[in-house]
Amino acid sequence: MRKRLRLLTLVVLSSIALVPLMAGQAEAAGNITSTVGSFDPYAHSEALFQWGGTNRLTAVTLKGADDGCDGYKIGIRLVTVPNRGAKHYWPWHGYTTGCGTTYTYNTYAIDSNGIQYATVELGVFKGSTLIGTREAPISRRPSA
Repeated sequence: MRKRLRLLTLVVLSSIALVPLMAGQAEAAGNITSTVGSFDPYAHSEALFQWGGTNRLTAVTLKGADDGCDGYKIGIRLVTVPNRGAKHYWPWHGYTTGCGTTYTYNTYAIDSNGIQYATVELGVFKGSTLIGTREAPISRRPSA
């Protein structure tokens, strides 16, 4: 029993040590996945997804941070990919302005076509005009 406990502890500690090495990649743990993205030099994003089956995200946290002191504003939005069909681009949120400003948006998503992948998209706006976007790496729905 002690040998098994030591082995389990070693495995857990090894996996914790690897987490910082995976920054910038989509990650998964149970029914929760995450991703981070960047739109240098304007902004960066983070997203956390809690999956609730094949067609829903029961909890979504999107964060966008305005990194540039440049007068542009940033927006964030959820992007999902169904089991079949085209990407679903959800509405923009945030529109932060100011260097160092962070916006957090909490939501959920349901798609009758299913949700296979999810990510966060950053948008850079000049006034109300979208001048560019970047999507973070996608997060895949964990297997059941």
